[in-house]
Amino acid sequence: MESSTAWRPVGKGGTRPSPAYYYMMDNLLDCRKESGFPSNREYFDEDVNVYLAGLLTSHVFGGSDGAPASEIFTYDIPLFEAASGVNDPRGRFTLYRVNADDLLLRLGVFDNPGGRRPGAAAYMAMTREAWIGRGKAYYRLAWACAAETFRRPTAIGDVMGKLSNGFERYVGVLSAMRSSCLNMIPHISDGEMFHLEHSVLAEERKKETTALYDRFLDAWSAYSRSGGLEDRKKLEVVSDELKKADPSFLFDPFTADIR
Repeated sequence: MESSTAWRPVGKGGTRPSPAYYYMMDNLLDCRKESGFPSNREYFDEDVNVYLAGLLTSHVFGGSDGAPASEIFTYDIPLFEAASGVNDPRGRFTLYRVNADDLLLRLGVFDNPGGRRPGAAAYMAMTREAWIGRGKAYYRLAWACAAETFRRPTAIGDVMGKLSNGFERYVGVLSAMRSSCLNMIPHISDGEMFHLEHSVLAEERKKETTALYDRFLDAWSAYSRSGGLEDRKKLEVVSDELKKADPSFLFDPFTADIR
């Protein structure tokens, strides 16, 4: 496992590979700066960095922090029913935490909070803001369960509170990581590709037509000054090209005495 979860930072001193955790941490810190939410700007949250780097590593490579699928719920009601059946506040803390973690990753890393497969029909109309509100609530409930469990301030409780308060900001940081270091580029659908290609072609045609108008004006100016046969032929050629590129171009320079 060690050999498959290591990386070697390019351009930095030393040749010894670092654990994948440090890769996540290094890029997390960079993306926090890029997102305009650097560490400790509004409050001390280096502990959140440690938590997020561990969360990312455990979900990429597997680990003790990964939650079994049976503990992840798409809807609120099944989650609350499961939590109400747990008498131990420590168990409720774990349940709320893993669901909050899962939603944080779905929003930030995968941009798919409902976990829908591509092309699947929408099963519930929830806005991104609603998903964010749900994530904030789950972390807040985890924080409350941590307080009930330990009866005093704890490091994990502090992290849950900070993740709840700044949930949308941390989602933004993970979204920046999605493309910058995790190389998770969204798939472009056939329809989006069609419109993209046509918009590019339309822009190219616009530039070509603009260049033809410039050539036409130059040729017309040259013919109006000289009246020569060679300049007239050049004007006829560029006029024909312009009419093909722009059917709305109907002006015939030879119907007027331009000399």
